[in-house]
Amino acid sequence: MVFKMLILVSPVKTTSVDLSSMVQVAGQTMKPNMLPAQKQTVKSGAEYLQSSRANVCQVSNRSPISCSESGKNLLLRYFKDLEYIASRVDFTKQKSDSFTWSCASYAAAADQFVKSSDPQLELTAVLYNIGVVCSSIGAHLLDDRSVESMRGGAKSLQLAAGFFRYCASYDVRSKNAGGNKVQGSSSLVTYGQLSDRFSTDSLKVLEALMLANAQLIFHELACSSVLASDSIAKVAAGVRDMFNLVVKKVGEMQRPADDIKSAAQLLASLFDAEAESRMAIFSKENFDVPSRLTHLANALHIVYHARSKLLPQLRSTVSATSGLALYDKSAFADAVAQKLAILDAELRKRHASAHEENSSVFHCTPAEHVPRVQPRISVKSMDPSDMIEGHAVDAKVLSAAALFVPLELSGAALAYSTKTSERSMASFQKLHQANAQLAE
Repeated sequence: MVFKMLILVSPVKTTSVDLSSMVQVAGQTMKPNMLPAQKQTVKSGAEYLQSSRANVCQVSNRSPISCSESGKNLLLRYFKDLEYIASRVDFTKQKSDSFTWSCASYAAAADQFVKSSDPQLELTAVLYNIGVVCSSIGAHLLDDRSVESMRGGAKSLQLAAGFFRYCASYDVRSKNAGGNKVQGSSSLVTYGQLSDRFSTDSLKVLEALMLANAQLIFHELACSSVLASDSIAKVAAGVRDMFNLVVKKVGEMQRPADDIKSAAQLLASLFDAEAESRMAIFSKENFDVPSRLTHLANALHIVYHARSKLLPQLRSTVSATSGLALYDKSAFADAVAQKLAILDAELRKRHASAHEENSSVFHCTPAEHVPRVQPRISVKSMDPSDMIEGHAVDAKVLSAAALFVPLELSGAALAYSTKTSERSMASFQKLHQANAQLAE
């Protein structure tokens, strides 16, 4: 059930774009006197990018969300190739076509799409969708309840957090090649209806959200481990605090995502109750009857508030059509409702048993106050830079881009640039092999 309690978001959608013409027209504008052989080289690279973008359309528009490593790698390869071309070619002066994205469905009305010839829009959207796919992979891995799969799920969610953080500060201008006057900046692109998705505040929310999801998985792992009850309570408190951080981040948005805020509040309360419940078990194990009674009462009160106030509040929220919105709100609400009902029944039974035991044996008064459970947080964003750099630029794209490199980057300098890319790929492969051996 745990994968149904993860808070996920939808990818942004796109339509077919004649990227091949965009590259060739932009190239012809920059270098109008190309020889026939050079034009063919540019055409070959442009057609490869067109084919690669068709895969991006398929992954981005898929329903349900893609949850495969191959889908993630398709997006990464396209991102790397387009970034390489975009750092050398000025797309903004050509009028042949525009990059096109939307928050709505593939069949959305034309006015719901955001269009721009600036590759910043395209690259930001692809980065965003890589983060979404990573989160979907993380959720999918939880179908297999093995420890290894759950750890993999937590890792994938932390990688998703890293991609959202990377996306928040990404600017293709920083990748410009040796003085090329390539325009395009996140500050110059008008994202329109996508502004609520791609704003720094929204991406900070998503980073915090993915980390909270990962912490939730670590709590599941802790519950099946040999950790003491108070240690499990601290991990649960970590989930509580991470979702409270999401609530805080949503409050900092210009147009808050009400359904995500309500979902985060609901999970924060659920794991607050779980932390109190675990501390009640710890108190019982240590014959601390007053604390046990109070922890159980606290947990019951929190669950009651979640079921009577927060759950109906979530069900009544209206999801945003253009901004951040909870993916499959109904399934999420049903899963949390089921979890709360199970916890409520368990707590009532334990509370009644504790009072009966106390009245017949201990005759203690419940503690007036118990300390708030302190969190143990085990998550942090994973930097995706090495993964991005590990994807080598395709040879056809390299050849096409070489024709637009300034004179100072030709010859030996260009060879050095290409060699650096090859070394990055080799280093990434060695690191991957080392990690695989370590996992074994």
